[in-house]
Amino acid sequence: MSELKVLPEEQTLTRVADRDAFLAAFNEDEVGRSLVLQAPEKMDGSNFHDAIAGGTPPAWIDRSGGRLRYATTLYRAKSVVFAPEFGAIANRSGAVFRCSVDEALYISPTLAKLPFASLGVDGVVELDTAAPGPGIPRGCAFMAWGGNSNYGHFLIDCLTTLLVEKELGLLSEYPAMMPSHLSQWHRDLIRLTVGDVPVVVIDSPIVYVDDIVFGNPMAHFLHAPNALIKRLGTTIVNNCPSKSPLFGCRIYLSRRGNPKREMLNEADIEAALLARGFDIVHPESLPVEDQILAISQAEIIVGAAGAAFANCLFASPKTVVVEIQPINFTGIWVRNICDELDLIWSPFFCQSPIDERQLIIEGVPRHGGGFSYVLPPEDFLAHLDSFLKG
Repeated sequence: MSELKVLPEEQTLTRVADRDAFLAAFNEDEVGRSLVLQAPEKMDGSNFHDAIAGGTPPAWIDRSGGRLRYATTLYRAKSVVFAPEFGAIANRSGAVFRCSVDEALYISPTLAKLPFASLGVDGVVELDTAAPGPGIPRGCAFMAWGGNSNYGHFLIDCLTTLLVEKELGLLSEYPAMMPSHLSQWHRDLIRLTVGDVPVVVIDSPIVYVDDIVFGNPMAHFLHAPNALIKRLGTTIVNNCPSKSPLFGCRIYLSRRGNPKREMLNEADIEAALLARGFDIVHPESLPVEDQILAISQAEIIVGAAGAAFANCLFASPKTVVVEIQPINFTGIWVRNICDELDLIWSPFFCQSPIDERQLIIEGVPRHGGGFSYVLPPEDFLAHLDSFLKG
């Protein structure tokens, strides 16, 4: 058996210049190939909206350091074992491709939880070459681990990968592969991204693939998105059937009842917002098409930091986005999405936490397991009213 080792694709795959070279027959000794479709870019900040921040803004609100746009890169590898639920892809020598497993490392930093892993007698995590699973000749992977339960990761990391594979015209020869456990909202978003293109459902912890394509957006693309997210948002909105509006132009994304980052006075905040003409929206209770419609018609979107802000992909330019952030929770991904989509990000920062919990996973501490906080109502509403009067 071979020890499982996470390796960057750039160390193992040969870069090629165009689609034809990317799809040409493999040489016998070749591991795989990479194709850069959009180069990385460092934005200097000159095109950012000046954030009108409320509360007690942290130091990182200063955008003088600019912002990074990740590259868009597709990878192709031969003779691999693929774990659809985790997104993880490894070749027969034990090399685990970094972009495929970047999110899964959160729950298994040693890789021991991967279904094609086994523990050697000395505790080394090895590739289990005898693990049972079906074989298929070709396929496209797009499902990163974070997308299993997190709406934001699925939309911005997984579906961007799927869209690039579609745009390059790969899905007829390399059918998209998804794990069988995905929920209806996953399946609805896949349909809105690729239309009627068939998707292969994998009902097995692992599958052996002779020739696989995957992409770097699977590795936390939401932290440094590029223009790909605008194309994804436009594609999904255009494929969404028209309906009568369910909500008005003022939307509050409620997290009430969610114990992770719990706002203890959220019911009081919602009452004040109702008096200001807001609709209180619980995104997790709505079909995705209704979520898309609500955001696409909004003029101002308010809510506490959370995955529901991924729906900003469907907002119109110049929509105001008021994100409530406890100051110990550093999250710049909504800011970066707003910059990319020409939305007006105007956050409100409040003190936190009242209580905090920490996870230990395979001996590695993980912060942000959950906490509670109180949003100062007068300061927050004064910040919000400055936009409502404008």
